[in-house]
Amino acid sequence: MANPRTLHDFGPIDARLETIDYPAPGAPEIARHIAENVPFELSLDKRWGLDHGSWTILRHMYPDANVPVLQLSLDMTLSEEEHFQRGQQLRFLREENILVIASGNAVHNLTLFDQNEERAHPWALVADSQIAHCLVQGQVDPLLDYLSLSEEVRMAIPTPDHFWPLLYTLGMRDQNDALDFPVLGLAHGSISMRAVRLRTRSES
Repeated sequence: MANPRTLHDFGPIDARLETIDYPAPGAPEIARHIAENVPFELSLDKRWGLDHGSWTILRHMYPDANVPVLQLSLDMTLSEEEHFQRGQQLRFLREENILVIASGNAVHNLTLFDQNEERAHPWALVADSQIAHCLVQGQVDPLLDYLSLSEEVRMAIPTPDHFWPLLYTLGMRDQNDALDFPVLGLAHGSISMRAVRLRTRSES
């Protein structure tokens, strides 16, 4: 849509979040371009808008909301391997100067989330480190079968929706890419804020 609305699709975390508006323009032409160039069925939705998976990040990167934005949803029926393949099928966007942000958290356990906790839970540190190790070593298969990695990783990913975006990043990775972590840390005990950045070597 040309002017996506700002959605506040979360629970009672902080009332101030409900007052935030992020009036970025949409990118309907790019949305149609994507739909016409992927080998899977993709429908164009004109009702949803930008949810907190988009605007909570973009408002820090582009506070003037002057960059066209479109949001892709996750197909909850796909396997980890299929999400990874979708990332590979969307790799052409990188060649067209389109920034792709796969937002989520590698460690995201809201059951053990503590608003007042300033330190990371030990199991969350272990899980975050194990996932980072796989990323640095270029080991995709263990992440596609993340439930078999360790009990700590299973605690870190009780539901996969925040983890799957990482698989899109890996699917879009080129063998010559530089990978780094521009943001690190765990919040409220059980939420990893690790950011994974891919850049061509010439951009590094």
